[in-house]
Amino acid sequence: MLRLFFEQANDGMVLADIATQKIINANAAFCRMLGIPPDEIRHLSIRKLHPADALPHVIAHFERLASGSGNPPGTSPCCGGTAASSSRTSARPS
Repeated sequence: MLRLFFEQANDGMVLADIATQKIINANAAFCRMLGIPPDEIRHLSIRKLHPADALPHVIAHFERLASGSGNPPGTSPCCGGTAASSSRTSARPS
């Protein structure tokens, strides 16, 4: 059920490994938003999805998520210079 929601959502969604900062999966809307084919996006890390000047903020946020101490929604600069409203959550795999 969750997989169907993820795949069919109109909003772009991406799953990234908090520890490695690598993309695990992205839905079609996210791939269209960035203009990156699904088979290519799975080989990227979050460092490739954000401009260099935004990386300190993005990396710090990932570190807060990894430690379990933060989940603020916000705006993230993406490749291409656009800003995407985002909400981030973290969970440990069961």
